[in-house]
Amino acid sequence: MLASDRSRSNRLALTALVLAVGAACPGVWAQATAPMPVARRTAGLLVADLSLNAIFLCRDLNSNGNANDPGETTVFVDGSNAAGLNCTGGVFSMYQSIDGTVYFGDGDSRAIYAAKDLNGDNDANDPGELRAFFTEFNAGFFFLPTPNGLAGDASSIYVCNAGSGAALPQDAVYRVRDLNADGDADDAGESSLYIDFNTIIGSAISSPFDICVLNGAVYIADNRDSATPDAIYRAFDTNSSGAIDAGELAVFHTSGSFGGTSGFVQSCVTDGVAIFTHDRTSSINPQLAVRLSDDNLSSSIDQASEVTVLWSEANMPMGTFFATSQGFAIGPGRIALCSNGSVSGNSAAEVVVATDTNGDGRFNDPGETVLFAKTATFPVVARQALFYARPCVADFDNDGQITTTDLFAFLNAWFAGLPSANINGGILDVNDIFDYLNLWFAGC
Repeated sequence: MLASDRSRSNRLALTALVLAVGAACPGVWAQATAPMPVARRTAGLLVADLSLNAIFLCRDLNSNGNANDPGETTVFVDGSNAAGLNCTGGVFSMYQSIDGTVYFGDGDSRAIYAAKDLNGDNDANDPGELRAFFTEFNAGFFFLPTPNGLAGDASSIYVCNAGSGAALPQDAVYRVRDLNADGDADDAGESSLYIDFNTIIGSAISSPFDICVLNGAVYIADNRDSATPDAIYRAFDTNSSGAIDAGELAVFHTSGSFGGTSGFVQSCVTDGVAIFTHDRTSSINPQLAVRLSDDNLSSSIDQASEVTVLWSEANMPMGTFFATSQGFAIGPGRIALCSNGSVSGNSAAEVVVATDTNGDGRFNDPGETVLFAKTATFPVVARQALFYARPCVADFDNDGQITTTDLFAFLNAWFAGLPSANINGGILDVNDIFDYLNLWFAGC
């Protein structure tokens, strides 16, 4: 028997085995919502542009340090998607879970979407790759005029919404979960009011803008009123009630403390160890990016050694300009900032990437900051950035390894008719099994 025939025979035998096991032990596989590890975010930089109405994938394909060359910036998802969703008119937030799904919040359509590149062509515009995840038709009647922040943990996605002081829709964090595994979180019991800023803090001094999750606690960057310094709050559900009470929300860091950021606190991201934030207004010069490390485990930043300035606008290359920045992202040994506007009559619409080339844990040294994306046509208004990890479909249980448990997890999902088992983007049928087996044998 030829080697190719043996391989085909082995695959068919394994298919029969997993079909038998799956039929005997049907189950439900829930979509993974835990964050994508920073170390895996090496497949480029996703940039959401408010004027171009798309999320772009920027990649340095020729290793010259930027993504400004032909073919290096491509559409990841836009209005041409096969699902027919008008979903990228105002993308304010992005988050990638460990299974490779990119969640993004769109202010124009007032919804959260889930996108995943299933066929490996570096976009999520193909059939089966994009769906509405949480909309204003949700059973909880929660409104989403400004979904500014997204984050996740092992069970939930957290949506940070700015209501601008209005009673409805409120300044809030919603907790959403796809409990029935139908691909969305719009059904009864799948959404809840996790933090009601209007009640706990007062609507006049709150505008939650970004969010992340670290060690079970939720951190929220809050653009408070002009008379009150911006802050990052820490929320921890100590009584496991499923919502944050007044005593469970406290200031983690105040803008201007210990030589850190002094303008708007726009961002709140984590690498799994510390919290990162940055200034967002060009009236502050230089704008800074800082790391906040709660070294004494006090649940707050209460000493100067816990604030580290990672990057300064002063590090921009000679002859370049940096305007108001909103988007901030962290990758393996890299940070990215989105700059919008003009400085001294010069366009400063650009995406800046800084790399820690000497391993000192900062991005302040000469040559470490580059204009990663800046052409005549892109970006125009870059609102948010996210270092991207290419999905590994074969690692179906998202444990970092490709083993037989992935086969059983896939079969459980397939028999349950879950969207996650739709490997090829067509209808869910036996072809998805064979396509998954090919990916499983190929590895990642």
